[in-house]
Amino acid sequence: LYYSPLLFLATGIMRMVASSTWEAMRVVFVISTFFGCLYGWKLLRLFMDETFALAGVLAVAWSPYIFMLFYYTDNFAGASSFAVLVALTYYVLRPNAFAHLIDVPVSVAVAVLVMTHIVSALMALICFSAIPVLRLRRSHLGLQGSWEVVSWFATAACGLALSMVYLLPALWLLPLIHSGAWTTLYLPWNAFIFPTFTYLAFGMGWPTVQWTVPVIALSGVVFSTWYAATRESLADGLG
Repeated sequence: LYYSPLLFLATGIMRMVASSTWEAMRVVFVISTFFGCLYGWKLLRLFMDETFALAGVLAVAWSPYIFMLFYYTDNFAGASSFAVLVALTYYVLRPNAFAHLIDVPVSVAVAVLVMTHIVSALMALICFSAIPVLRLRRSHLGLQGSWEVVSWFATAACGLALSMVYLLPALWLLPLIHSGAWTTLYLPWNAFIFPTFTYLAFGMGWPTVQWTVPVIALSGVVFSTWYAATRESLADGLG
């Protein structure tokens, strides 16, 4: 009940034609990877030519973090939600996004992300909320920038409302969760990214996730920021 159900629902539907549950799960994984690459292509083509977009799609398909989620941690929902996260990114940054009070594709993407992996949805809502707010600093946008802020939050709220078919029962029965049992074998405070003082106090959780992957991601952020600063059109699009 508390885990986002969309992956399990999709697997159940696929099981009607697949020979086994495991085969049905793998088909769903392939489909999610395909859509992740498709939306990755559409997203990258907003900012670069076909050659670089193709290289980016290959990087999406071969992402070591997604590979780790699928084959090491068995976090199938988290890995599958990556495709939805890429789709949400495309819809947020596409031309003429938030032209209306409710941007329907963005709302649907938010709802699907919540229904697939709620932690990814939480991080996405926090991060994407900064984009329209940052656009306000560009004075020439005027009322358009203010409208995009209003539209984003209204659209996100609509997406959350669409996902209430899952969220409402989960929130209603939240008192049934005994959170104290979660920390008997797993310590969330030893799993922070770039651990410093927490490492000394609680030890290391996942070295690869806490250092290697964040260093790669941070390098990508630095490069993307530099690339955006060198292109006026891209800087306009991102605020």
